Amino acid sequence: VKALFGTGSDLEIFHDGSNSVIKDSGTGDLLINTSQMRIKNAANNETMAIFTENGKVQLWYDNSAKFETTSSGVSVTGSATISGGQPALFFVDTDHNPDFSIKNADGIFRIIDETNSAARFNVLANGTVDIAGNLDVYGGIDIPADNQKLRIGASQDFEFYHDSNNSIIANSTGSTFIKGMSGSGNTVWLQPKNNESSAKFNPDGDVE
Repeated sequence: VKALFGTGSDLEIFHDGSNSVIKDSGTGDLLINTSQMRIKNAANNETMAIFTENGKVQLWYDNSAKFETTSSGVSVTGSATISGGQPALFFVDTDHNPDFSIKNADGIFRIIDETNSAARFNVLANGTVDIAGNLDVYGGIDIPADNQKLRIGASQDFEFYHDSNNSIIANSTGSTFIKGMSGSGNTVWLQPKNNESSAKFNPDGDVE
């Protein structure tokens, strides 16, 4: 049994034995006009969704709001999972460039400069982190393990590390320079013991 509405019976309300159906098969849209709509479960004791005029839209899970639109965007309570082939989250700044994306591409976690088509930050499956560009650090860099090295150079020729007994500066290519870079030069001190100097190298002067 169907309730039919419209000249061409475009709107139908019926039960098909398994489901209750509202069917609009005619021209135009199916409109629900209201200042606020709340969808609840059959027992009328759990909210599933709320739609508010000039306000938020909420989606609920087990009577708990999880997703909500706001005046500035959206708010998610809990975790958000993005899946699929090379899933990505895009950040498009309508006022400035560049735009960025976060991607899981071929098992590599990437932060990509979409405007310039450049991968700026990569985390590989083995834990290696690659950074394209300069790294500015406004705190400390800790390597809390022995024999873990800070390597510099295209072939990683220059190394800093601690081997559990000694602190080592090692260079495998060319010479090693300690330079004062200011126009008038810089004094270089060697202190085998804190605050006790063994040598002092003065620019344009003597060695003490």
